[in-house]
Amino acid sequence: YKDAYPFAAPEQVEGFQLFSQNCIKCHSINKTGGTMAPEFNIPRNITEYWTAENIIAFAKSPQSFRINSTMPPVTHLSDNELNKIVSYLKYIANHKIEL
Repeated sequence: YKDAYPFAAPEQVEGFQLFSQNCIKCHSINKTGGTMAPEFNIPRNITEYWTAENIIAFAKSPQSFRINSTMPPVTHLSDNELNKIVSYLKYIANHKIEL
């Protein structure tokens, strides 16, 4: 996970760990991770065009945003944990790799 790990930001490690345990199977960060769902950092980070509130709401209920979404609702993470993931996503926006 060298291109996705927050080496310079220990306060983001928990968010990265939550992302890698719950999201990276389908989503990628800097081309690290799954290919079934959108890349979250390149060419534009998801936090550059979605609000934190909408990212969390989408994660909890994808079908309320996109009909026929294949993403299952994220019901096992707390709001605090989801906020840590979003914080990590905001951090990684400034650490993009080249395409």
